[in-house]
Amino acid sequence: STLPLHDALPSSIAAPGRPADVISADSRQVYRGMDVGTAKPTLAERRGVPHHGLDLADPDAAFSVADFADHADGVLAALAARDGVALLVGGTGFWIRAVAGGMALDDLPWDRALRATLEADLARDGLLPMADRLRRAAPVLAATTDLRNPRRVVRALEIVTLRGDGPLPAPRGYPAPLLRIGLDVTDHATHRGWMARRAMAQLDGGILEEAAALRARHDPRCPAFS
Repeated sequence: STLPLHDALPSSIAAPGRPADVISADSRQVYRGMDVGTAKPTLAERRGVPHHGLDLADPDAAFSVADFADHADGVLAALAARDGVALLVGGTGFWIRAVAGGMALDDLPWDRALRATLEADLARDGLLPMADRLRRAAPVLAATTDLRNPRRVVRALEIVTLRGDGPLPAPRGYPAPLLRIGLDVTDHATHRGWMARRAMAQLDGGILEEAAALRARHDPRCPAFS
């Protein structure tokens, strides 16, 4: 069965006039200057509504899911101190899960030089050999890794090289109530129409000029542009 949205929401969220902060969980909206191409909310759209997770780093800076989780955790702690409500929106499913579902990100080792080497191996060899390499080296971790996702495969190989095979640490989980809201668009023609209009609006809004300006300022191989 389904309920009207206001009936399904906790009273703290559904109460009319209650302010709510927005936390963007989009892995590209964190970068400055990447506005049109990421459909980042405009300053006019943000007016009167506190937004977080936007413009946190330059495109040539490293910014990981752990960095985002630290940022979001700080925002949520401040909101909790004043009994506030947050809408975690987006975006990037992995980043949403890192905050809402909880991941033991601090318990996983990382090494920037090793990551660069693995990414070079990926560029040279391709995804399938790297996935096979992970299966051979770490069958346990490979079984829970999306082997179609090159970033996940590289990250898993990094973890395996530094600590060996084994399951990922148990997630800590978000320590407060949360409600998940998703949209299921069954009319594919309508969905395609929405995407076409959004793409045209981005072209009209200056995405080509934005891309040219970014390319002039930064190395096109920056991870932010992947």
